[in-house]
Amino acid sequence: MSRPKNKEEAIVSAAITVFMEKGFSNASIKDIANSAGVGKGTVYEYFKNKDDLFIQAANYGANQRYLQVRDIIASKKMFIDKLKDLIYDAQEAAEASIDWFEFFIINGYAGLSVEAKVEFQSLLHTLTSKIVGIYSDLLAQGVSEGIIREQDLRFTSSAILELIAGYSRQFYHKDWSNEQKQEESSKLVNFIMNGIG
Repeated sequence: MSRPKNKEEAIVSAAITVFMEKGFSNASIKDIANSAGVGKGTVYEYFKNKDDLFIQAANYGANQRYLQVRDIIASKKMFIDKLKDLIYDAQEAAEASIDWFEFFIINGYAGLSVEAKVEFQSLLHTLTSKIVGIYSDLLAQGVSEGIIREQDLRFTSSAILELIAGYSRQFYHKDWSNEQKQEESSKLVNFIMNGIG
């Protein structure tokens, strides 16, 4: 994560660290304030309570991931290059972010209030929709380039996103070389292209 730009971002960054170190239930607003280098009252100037801070920390991480996916798409010109980079990036993100994902999606979620759980689910739904939109635009480019056939782009984008996410989970605990990762990425690209090409 990059260096925080303001107090609110510093608090969110500290919250992520403290939540992951201590767990949601054991983390206190005081711990987070100390880690951020601010007073406890300052935290409450930006966030209603610990649940709100958890949601905003998860939102910050989710938005960082969305921006990363968007930048990958923008960095290449051709459909196939974008698809390859998305798959390789998903592998890298899975390895780099496993602790974050496990905490926010599995462990931290359990300690939230019912209202915060609903808000968290909404956040995940919004992120997924945004990324499916990016994938849909990518597939539309593939159709216009004549590389893939006409199809329901939203459905296909959702299926590909789930396929890539599921596929990337195998990298959580593997110590593969870049060559092995590239080889596995190529297999997945070929698999997807055989289905939609």
